[in-house]
Amino acid sequence: MSMLVARMQKMKSGNLGGIERHNQRTFENHSNPDIDPKKQDLNYDLVNDEPINYKEKIQGIIDTQRESQRAIRKDAVLVNEWILTSNQEFFEGMSEQETRKFFQDTLEYFSEKFGTQNMAYAQVHLDETTPHMHLGVVPMTEGKLSGKTVFNRQTLKEIQSDLPEFLKGKGFNIERGIEGSERKNLSVATYKKVVNEAKAEAEKEISQIKVHKKPLVDLEGVKKRSKEKGVMNKRVEISPEDFDKLLLTAKENVKLRHVARKKIKENEDLDQKFDILRNQYLVAVHKRQAANDKLENKNAELLNEVKNLKQELRTEIDKRIVYADMLINDFNVTAWSKEETKARLVLSKLDRGVEPSNVKQGQEWRETLEKARGSNIKPDRLERGISKIKEIIEKFKEKVLARRKNKKQNRGR
Repeated sequence: MSMLVARMQKMKSGNLGGIERHNQRTFENHSNPDIDPKKQDLNYDLVNDEPINYKEKIQGIIDTQRESQRAIRKDAVLVNEWILTSNQEFFEGMSEQETRKFFQDTLEYFSEKFGTQNMAYAQVHLDETTPHMHLGVVPMTEGKLSGKTVFNRQTLKEIQSDLPEFLKGKGFNIERGIEGSERKNLSVATYKKVVNEAKAEAEKEISQIKVHKKPLVDLEGVKKRSKEKGVMNKRVEISPEDFDKLLLTAKENVKLRHVARKKIKENEDLDQKFDILRNQYLVAVHKRQAANDKLENKNAELLNEVKNLKQELRTEIDKRIVYADMLINDFNVTAWSKEETKARLVLSKLDRGVEPSNVKQGQEWRETLEKARGSNIKPDRLERGISKIKEIIEKFKEKVLARRKNKKQNRGR
């Protein structure tokens, strides 16, 4: 009996663009070799009649139920995507209607358990090796978005046990996966290597079963001699040599039957292992695609950030050109000293509310302004700056004296 594959992945805001492109096949290029572009028209969504914007659809589901007015955390899980399928043998011989019913019944189970209103999408892929469904469930409960609450450990166990039974009740010959197994997801390359090695080993063992091309006993000769000598009491007369050979043949047949039963059991075990590996392979491919999509999203964000930074840089360069033009052509200023440059930087900080952080820095700023006397800076502006720094230095000194006084008082106690 085929086993059900039901695997869940947590999707955050940064993942939505990637899974939307993968599920709805809107990408220009993809890294999944199992996708057949000629069969993409066979895919369908059981929740949405037309392609959707995942971010808008999921946000809409949240907004219509969420009671809190606080902003959603940037790292919050917005949708839990389930990959639902079985092995190839399960779908072999199924009509399109039967395959569609399997996924519709699966969607029905999740809708009844988690609410139809929380089903964001149910994208069925028939353009890959094995039919499967990507089901997006928004984890809303009692007006809150909480993936940890909706899909807690107990609920995940219930799904693995209850869903196969639900599908059995719908007429599908399927069972749950191996309970409590510690299976690891394999890469595509590892999966193919393991499967090929297992197949080669099985073929090697089967080839070692040597079946005699010619029977040990010449049965036709026995029949001929029996006819010549006659048949008595429904028994055939054979020579002791032929009898020994016949006995050896019977023993050989018993041995071969035992070996055959053993190999049949081993083949059944291999089939089950192949099913497990195939299911893991599907999950591994999906995870790799999701990781690639996530990197593509991050790359797009970085490219956009670089574009914005370049625009800001161009704006600053334009400002500098304008300022230089004004100084040269409107105020006839073509050069200024280092002292004037330092003083203007200090005055600019004071104008923006930036103050020295300690007495030493305050004294350095005051000296810088005093050295700029006689430059192109307006004298009254310079003096205002010097006076302001002196006030700040005095406040620093008062604080230092107050601390020292408090220390002395504390020692006296």
